[in-house]
Amino acid sequence: MTQVEELTPEEYYRSRPKQTAGAGVIYRNPAGHVLLVKTTYGARKWEIPGGGLDHGEFPRTTAQREVHEELGITRELGRLLAIDWVPYTPPIPGAPPAHLANHLYDGGILDDADVAALRCDPAEIEYFEFCDHDVYHAYLEPHMARRVDACLAALRTDRTPDLQHGYDPAPARPS
Repeated sequence: MTQVEELTPEEYYRSRPKQTAGAGVIYRNPAGHVLLVKTTYGARKWEIPGGGLDHGEFPRTTAQREVHEELGITRELGRLLAIDWVPYTPPIPGAPPAHLANHLYDGGILDDADVAALRCDPAEIEYFEFCDHDVYHAYLEPHMARRVDACLAALRTDRTPDLQHGYDPAPARPS
């Protein structure tokens, strides 16, 4: 039998793999196109509106805070559409291995008045665009496009998938 080293709770939790979390919101226009934002930081990529959790913050609160900061949106969010677990690939040099859990919420339909009220924070967002399936697949990283597909399917099926890098590992169930 192997002897197990006694660790304090602090030592035990420090030894565990690290996780971080983010939250985003899926907004659509009346045509069903998805709102994406072009970021002004880092690689200046297209993203789903949202961002990382602050210390002690819950995902829904993060999503509401981030869309307010990025676009000035203050409306209540709908239901959780999906959670997507994404491994850090490749691992960040010098950082402990970690996974990112992204929580995606339904932002509902934005009408013309809602869209006219959107204001991009220039420190974070260059501009926004409503995109159909082909366009968001061209703009987004592949796992993020799969994530949007899963969220739109969740709206149709009332099922909340637990994704892994944008893929739904659950077998399809007959309806």
